[in-house]
Amino acid sequence: MLMAASQSGLIPFHPQCQRISLNHMCFADDILVFTTRSAQAILQVKEVNLKYKFYLLSGIKSNPSKCEIYFGGEAIKYKSNALLLSGFKEGELPVRYLGLPLMSGKLSSTEVDILVDKFTKRVKSWRAKKLTYVGRLQLINSVLLGVVQY
Repeated sequence: MLMAASQSGLIPFHPQCQRISLNHMCFADDILVFTTRSAQAILQVKEVNLKYKFYLLSGIKSNPSKCEIYFGGEAIKYKSNALLLSGFKEGELPVRYLGLPLMSGKLSSTEVDILVDKFTKRVKSWRAKKLTYVGRLQLINSVLLGVVQY
């Protein structure tokens, strides 16, 4: 629904996302929507959510107390109007999701080290429980790889 709204011109693409026609990303029950700073764009995102009954089809209903809007670059000038129109609170950049920063480029080794440290701590706790080597391998395959894929 969001993509159809962007392709029909109702929700403009964010300038950095227009070339690849990206207007949203879904993670489990979270959605990131990328658009311009215009009041029209904010109202159209809300309209898609309500008019097309997105929440009835997906089970995802926006909760303004849990939603955040992020500003970058010149969009900071338009903050108060966007916050008022959206009903969302202001989030702070950089954004972390599932323990890692969301960014447009590659993650640096220090950012990945955080995730590696979490894995290492989990494996060490399993060793303390006197699991066999095969048991630890099974846990690594089922749990840790699932975390990476999620």
